[in-house]
Amino acid sequence: MSCLALSLTLISCGKNSLVLKLDDQARIYAAVIKRLYQDFGGGQRGPQTVYIMKSAVVSGGVPQVEANTMVLTESLQQAVISELTDTKRIYVWVSQASEIPIDDVFAGGSCKVILENIHLQKDNSVQVTASLYYGGTGGGGTTFIVEMINDTWTVTGTTGSIWMS
Repeated sequence: MSCLALSLTLISCGKNSLVLKLDDQARIYAAVIKRLYQDFGGGQRGPQTVYIMKSAVVSGGVPQVEANTMVLTESLQQAVISELTDTKRIYVWVSQASEIPIDDVFAGGSCKVILENIHLQKDNSVQVTASLYYGGTGGGGTTFIVEMINDTWTVTGTTGSIWMS
C-alpha cells in the first residue's frame, strides 16, 4: 500500500484520506522543525539562522534527484514561519543550498533543514521525515510521528532509523 500527496492538501494512504488545510500543514511542519532543532540542533545554544529548503523530498527521507521533489507554496512557507515566531531564531526559505552562506554554516551560525512531504497513517497521525545539516560534517534526521492532541499538532515520537554525524 503506497501513500500519495497531491499539492500537499489531500493526503491519502490506501482507503484513508485526510484533507489538510494550509494552517494544519504549517503547524505540522513547524512542530517537526522545532523538534528537529531540539533533537539535532543544539537547543538554545545552536545556530540562530535556520535555512529551510523550499522543495519537500517526496522519496523516502533520502534526498533524491530534482524530479522527486515538490516545491512548498509561498503561502505555506509564510504560514510555517508564522508558526515559528516563538523560537527567537531567523528562518529563511531557500531554493538551493548554494543560497546558504557557507562561511556562516561552518562557523556554527546557521544550519539547513530538509523536509519530506506529509504522509497520512491509518490511525490519522502523519509522518514527516526531516533532516538538519551543519556544513559538511554534522547533522541528523529521522521520521517524526505527528498527531492532533487537544487541537494541536504535536510530535509524539519517531519511527524508523535515526541518523547523526
